[in-house]
Amino acid sequence: MSKRASKKITKALPVEKEK
Repeated sequence: MSKRASKKITKALPVEKEK
């Protein structure tokens, strides 16, 4: 996934980013 999309996911699902 792009870093740009990753930022949105980080705000929506911070737990998902750690996994």
